[in-house]
Amino acid sequence: AAGRIGRWLMEAVASASLHDDWCETSLVQLKSKLLERLSEEKVLVKSSSVGGKDPVQVLISSYVSSCRGVATRMAEAFQKSDPEEANLATRIQEVHARFPSVEREAYAVLAIRRFHPELGCCNVEEDHECEFRPVLCPHDGCTERCSAKALQAHDQICPNKRLPCGKCGEEVRRNEHLVHGLKACPEREASCCFRGIGCQVVPAHKDLDKHLEDSTQGHLMLLMKTMIEQQDMAQAL
Repeated sequence: AAGRIGRWLMEAVASASLHDDWCETSLVQLKSKLLERLSEEKVLVKSSSVGGKDPVQVLISSYVSSCRGVATRMAEAFQKSDPEEANLATRIQEVHARFPSVEREAYAVLAIRRFHPELGCCNVEEDHECEFRPVLCPHDGCTERCSAKALQAHDQICPNKRLPCGKCGEEVRRNEHLVHGLKACPEREASCCFRGIGCQVVPAHKDLDKHLEDSTQGHLMLLMKTMIEQQDMAQAL
């Protein structure tokens, strides 16, 4: 949840920055304004009171709208689409580079405590193993950072988790299983080069050389049979 909300907030800052001069100073001011919005002591907005829309999204819409100047709003009123919309993707990348993940997480935690307390820890005891504590995925190559509570769900889809191949048993990354099964698994099915003339054996790739060696006589018989059939067909013509 913190990662998703942090992404929303970062994109909100990027969207708001399109309506002002883009510089480091303005970025700091936009972050400060967002922090003020998140810290305002007002009655909490419930999702049910805004048509089921997430209250954080409601706050974001209000924040971005407040950053638009009068001239910008007038221009939008006479245009079918926002002229700055095409620049949003680029600006998001620029803001992302200047909005560290640790800082985004701090903003997200504040938003969660205000709007989604059910997603945060309610235990007031300092010495406890919080299920919402941030943890890193333990699988090599994965940089996912989530709560301890969400780690199991991530583990079920982590592309870097090593799982045994169903045929050879070798542990392979989840996102490499398809390629392993087609190109590297020694137990994958191989095609005998004499299949086209009648060999019906489907050996494992690791056994292909042994099959060719053990079936030399059988393959020669198939070749002779094929040659005789072709000669008979030629004579018939």
